[in-house]
Amino acid sequence: MPGGVRHTVHRQRAWSLINRAMHSAKNSAQPRSHPRVVSPSFHSVAHRAADLSQITLTDEFRHALDLIERQGQSVFLTGKAGTGKSTFLHYLREKTTKATVVLAPTGVAALNVGGQTIHSFFQLPPTIIDPQSLRRRKNPKLFQKLQTLIIDEVSMVRADVMDAVDRALRVQRDNLSTPFGGVQVVLCGDLFQLPPIVRDGDMRTFFDAQYGGPYFFLAPVFAEPCPCCLEFTTIYRQRDDTLIRVLNKMREHDLDAELFTLLNARVQRGGQGPLAGSLWIGGTKGPCLRRDRVQV
Repeated sequence: MPGGVRHTVHRQRAWSLINRAMHSAKNSAQPRSHPRVVSPSFHSVAHRAADLSQITLTDEFRHALDLIERQGQSVFLTGKAGTGKSTFLHYLREKTTKATVVLAPTGVAALNVGGQTIHSFFQLPPTIIDPQSLRRRKNPKLFQKLQTLIIDEVSMVRADVMDAVDRALRVQRDNLSTPFGGVQVVLCGDLFQLPPIVRDGDMRTFFDAQYGGPYFFLAPVFAEPCPCCLEFTTIYRQRDDTLIRVLNKMREHDLDAELFTLLNARVQRGGQGPLAGSLWIGGTKGPCLRRDRVQV
């Protein structure tokens, strides 16, 4: 299957998952209450959102909190860049009464949300993972106390890693029949952003054969009842409506002639000086250093 067609199929599969999740959320059962508990020590991680009073609780935030905290539902939280996903996770982590762990696929992403990496927490090998090889730990108390698992930047999580997370929680909690061993999961990320890293053709062949692709939503656990899907829509990072429209078009690979004209109007040809207030960026440090020397 050609790469472009494969990518389209995977994206359609992703949004099919999201649409089914949204449908199931609308027809979900009556809300369930959860007893208030004292979170174990592993809940209190880096307090990057120390002043919670600075966070505005929008209707979207309140709805997400209700689903997660009061109704106890598993949720896939998505939205464009700058819609407050990470801010919401900070707020949720500090306000929840549940035993919660915050994870991410990379060290940088983990630092951003004050958590740790998936591989570190589950002690997974840095290779393709066989979930069936995972064994019960000698001291699984941490997993047995766990109530909510938050994974940020989930678009970067490979299918085998998500499969291993599901399997590890089932094994450690002695609950093989329930997705994620009965732990509530909050998955956060934008499927239009960074994909999983598949380094070579052999890995891609493996994932195509084993899962149908490398994406987290292709893990078998998502063949069972899907998480509810919530999309944050209000963009806080930019205020310029034209810039927002350009970024959204680029995100969806839907640039039209009008937007190309707008972008090309900002191009500075050779020999022209930079626009006032412009910022020079490059793919590596070298070109930026060379430009600094020229400007000096």
